[in-house]
Amino acid sequence: MSVATNANGSAALFPFVVTANVNASSCDLSLFKPAYTAIMTSATLTMSDGSTYKSNLGLGTGVGTLGSISAFAFAGNFSNVTLSKFTGFPQTYPSGGIRPTKFCIDFNFIFIGLPSLIEITCPQTLCWNISSTAVGKGVAGIGAVTFTSLLTPA
Repeated sequence: MSVATNANGSAALFPFVVTANVNASSCDLSLFKPAYTAIMTSATLTMSDGSTYKSNLGLGTGVGTLGSISAFAFAGNFSNVTLSKFTGFPQTYPSGGIRPTKFCIDFNFIFIGLPSLIEITCPQTLCWNISSTAVGKGVAGIGAVTFTSLLTPA
């Protein structure tokens, strides 16, 4: 869920929180220890109007084990996000208004060899499609919009 302050169609900050499940099976890991480290390097949010926004804030580092699902949290902000203006009276966020449609995280997975003489970094980008509903109310064009979203692998 995200709550953005909407000031006449612009959100100075668009906070976004997600916990990501990571699968590292596309890297050749036959000679590596089962534990790995994953470092988030950037995140990209795509909106329904085609605009994209990058964030380098709230990026996390985590550890995982091959053969298991590992979760990593992202709690960052996207700046200067364009939103739809409130409409009607009382002012509400339009049902067909701009909303998030895709979220991607760039990771560097770090694997340590057997024995610990080799280390490889495997960059990966993981993306999710976003299906969301928006609810928002405003006064004189300023208010808050809450996006409740479901993310599915892209």
